[in-house]
Amino acid sequence: MFGPRPGTGAHSPAAQLQQAVTLLRQGQSSQAEALLRALQHHEAARFDALHLLGLLHLQRKDATEALRFLEQADQLRPGLAPLLNNMGIALRELGRPQDALACYERALASQPDYVEALVNRGNAQRELGQPEAALDSYASALARQPGHPQALHNQAVALRGLGRPQEALIAVRQALAGRPDYAEAQLTLGLLLHDLQQAGEALAAYDRYHRLARSEAGTYELANTAFAQRYRMNVGTIVESTMVKVQLRGGRRLGEVEEYFVNGLLPGDTFMFSGKVLRFEGIRENEAFVSNAAGTDAMVPAYAGGKFPLST
Repeated sequence: MFGPRPGTGAHSPAAQLQQAVTLLRQGQSSQAEALLRALQHHEAARFDALHLLGLLHLQRKDATEALRFLEQADQLRPGLAPLLNNMGIALRELGRPQDALACYERALASQPDYVEALVNRGNAQRELGQPEAALDSYASALARQPGHPQALHNQAVALRGLGRPQEALIAVRQALAGRPDYAEAQLTLGLLLHDLQQAGEALAAYDRYHRLARSEAGTYELANTAFAQRYRMNVGTIVESTMVKVQLRGGRRLGEVEEYFVNGLLPGDTFMFSGKVLRFEGIRENEAFVSNAAGTDAMVPAYAGGKFPLST
């Protein structure tokens, strides 16, 4: 009888990272944090544990602690686009848009077609008073992923700021066509309709999401101050990512992973997915081709539909 190979058993770093991701997805952040804090001292898992700890603290709105972990991860593997994008988000939350912009530029130097970084770069540029540059960033994102709701919405916000409400109205309606429950876009739609003196439609847009209340003076104000602050900040976190199909070479389809996870892999890298160790061979359009790598240690666990990117 043979036991599990080192590095691939139930108590291996890869398996424990997978367990931490599962706990995070289940909302058990305290248990996940305890596991990740232990794993950060394990050489094979240190980078991914630090990156996940950074993401966990971003979710908790603790940008200072998030940035501390993300910067440590960046020292271990400089230039990884998803990590740099997350560092940029933390820096913007800390009121450092210029430093955030530098992180997005680094991410795009590593991965020029990284849509999330393009959108977030535009957000930082807009915050720095560079609306035309921001529009270029959003246009680049939309050229790579037409219909991207966040890119369209933020494009609308930039166009409104430039006094181009008709163009902004087209962009925000396209954003809502792709994502009807996009609350920030509904607010922007209402503001634009108000700008265009279409008050009835404007209030209908607001009321769909119950964001307004009539004041004693008879004017309409945002009833939810937390939402108003979040809108003004427009942190730019991307909550939806493109999924890529995982196709076994000469075999069946195994499932899906997020595009930026696949973009961090190089041909020959191995990762765990659906209980199997797989070797990444390449990507074509929206399919990642893999082969079985049984008997090989996984470099990193993978997972379907998660929001926590792990590297190779």
